[in-house]
Order: sequence, then C-alpha cells, then structure tokens
Amino acid sequence: MYNCKIKELSNPFKMRKGETIVDIEKYVEMLKRYNIVFTDEQYKNAIKEIENKLK
Repeated sequence: MYNCKIKELSNPFKMRKGETIVDIEKYVEMLKRYNIVFTDEQYKNAIKEIENKLK
C-alpha cells in the first residue's frame, strides 16, 4: 500500500522539494485508487515536465 501525502489536492502532480514521480502510470493508478481527481491538462503537463527532466 502506498503512503499518499499530496502537496496540493488541486494539482496532485506538484511535488515537494526533492520528490519526483518515477513511474507516471503507477502514480495515476494510485491517484485513482484514492479517488483524487485531476484534469487531463494537469496530466499532460506532468508528462511534459518528466520528459524535460530526462533530457
């Protein structure tokens, strides 16, 4: 079971300093499991940020 402590419920993809999302698909599954809503725009922005960090 995941320990779910989200910085901002209005945008669950914002992370605290030093935190990163390693696997976006697993993170989205966890958000859905805990019934935490997010928009498609927030999801797409999170994917873009992760891709930019990998470059």
